[in-house]
Amino acid sequence: MILVMSSDTIYTYINVLCNARFAMGIEDVIFLHITGISTGIRADQAEDLKKDIQNRIEELAKTQKIYAQLQDSINFGRIIKIQDKNIGYDLAKLVRKLSTSNKYIIDITPTTKAASQLVLAACLVNGLRNLYEFHLYKRIERNNPLASLYHNLNQSDFKYVHLSEEPALREAYDNVKRKNILSLLAIVISIIILLLSVIFNMFSRISIASLLSAVASLATIVSLGLQFSQTRHT
Repeated sequence: MILVMSSDTIYTYINVLCNARFAMGIEDVIFLHITGISTGIRADQAEDLKKDIQNRIEELAKTQKIYAQLQDSINFGRIIKIQDKNIGYDLAKLVRKLSTSNKYIIDITPTTKAASQLVLAACLVNGLRNLYEFHLYKRIERNNPLASLYHNLNQSDFKYVHLSEEPALREAYDNVKRKNILSLLAIVISIIILLLSVIFNMFSRISIASLLSAVASLATIVSLGLQFSQTRHT
């Protein structure tokens, strides 16, 4: 799991981690901090926040078995820092690396609006469809925050929303995919026209058979390009 960090609310992270481990079967978590935008924590505070989360889970594990199980069964990985201007490329690269050996999800629950919008845009452009958010329906009691912690929640108190499958976002993903395919097709057609122009200029007496062979080869390139584009965005 890639867990985006931009909030200092520790209990939010704990709820997300518990649900990811026990409901989704996630065993490894990487923390992602986006630099260059306004977030709830600075880049130099990210490591301390991670330690605070782990320490709080350790304290809870003394009295609640579920947190002891969480502590023993989930791997707290490193913190990766990505510049906001590079998030599209770097996030896609990170996902490709993780998805070769592990099931991955991207969670934006503990994020500011600015950070979540950046991640959402990056996911849309790159066709990354495993975007999630923990929606807590139970009202948080200021005097008793433990009441809103995972071990005190019923199934009706929360929902782990697969944002990428929400109707509006699913339509947005499909629109981006269609635009990418059309853009690729336009580029390939331009290349075809350019190559044919070069061929005609080089060989004014080119045979029909040779021309058809060239067109067939270029058509194959178009087909492979479209297949690659479709595979990349599924």
